[in-house]
Amino acid sequence: MVALLLLDALVEVLGHWAFGNGNPFIVLSALTRCAISLGMLIVAFTVLLKFLPTTRMMWRDAFLGSIAAALLFECGKRLFAFYLQHAGTANMFGAAGSLVIILMWLYYSAAVFLIGAELAATAAPKRPHRASGWR
Repeated sequence: MVALLLLDALVEVLGHWAFGNGNPFIVLSALTRCAISLGMLIVAFTVLLKFLPTTRMMWRDAFLGSIAAALLFECGKRLFAFYLQHAGTANMFGAAGSLVIILMWLYYSAAVFLIGAELAATAAPKRPHRASGWR
């Protein structure tokens, strides 16, 4: 997940560098950066949800859980960024405030991953599985 956040930061920097702030296509560039970030998260969550469980998970079920997890993760990332820009709690309490923010982010990330895993596990038994094919 740290690598994904670093890649997301790289996409943001490259997007600002390539399109600039005075570009008339600023909305299109922001949507493109968001779509790339969401796509990377979906791929990462799909791979995690496919290979981490001890049971066999189909790609479709892992993909369903990863879409929900990626959307929640992206929304949470934007909300945490908005909070950090406007609240200033880390400056008021120093290192203790920074530790609280990091712990909140870790708790939220773990909850989002587990929600995606629960959604994938719930969808798996309800879908009829074929005897042969991709698993």
